[in-house]
Amino acid sequence: MAKKKGSIFEKEKESEFVDEPEEFLEPEEHTDHEKVSVNIDIGEQEADVYTEEGREDLTVDAEIAPWEEGFSRGAEGIEGGHCAHCHEPLGDREEGVVEREYRGQIYLFCCEKCANAGPK
Repeated sequence: MAKKKGSIFEKEKESEFVDEPEEFLEPEEHTDHEKVSVNIDIGEQEADVYTEEGREDLTVDAEIAPWEEGFSRGAEGIEGGHCAHCHEPLGDREEGVVEREYRGQIYLFCCEKCANAGPK
C-alpha cells in the first residue's frame, strides 16, 4: 500500500533558529552611555563617528574636526522638520528655508515672514 504523502504544512514545526536571537543584536544596543564610553577608552570598542560617544572621543583626541562632528551629527536625522512659527512641514527642501538663532537656539522657518515673527 502506498504511503500517503502529507503537505509541507502538516509536518512538525522545527525551530529554524539554532542560536539565540540576542546574538544578532549589536552590543552597543544593550549598554548605556557610560559603559560605551569606558569600552572606547579601554580599547574594547572602536569609536564610531555616528554615535554620540564615538564623536565625543574622536573630537577630544583631535581625530576629527569640530565641523566633522557637526556633519556626522546631522547624518543622524533632520532636527526641526517643521517651521518653528507656523508648524508647516519643511520636508527635504533646502531652498526657502530660513535658519535663525533665538536665545542661543537655532530654529528653522519656512519663509522670511515666519522668521521675522519668531518661534511660537
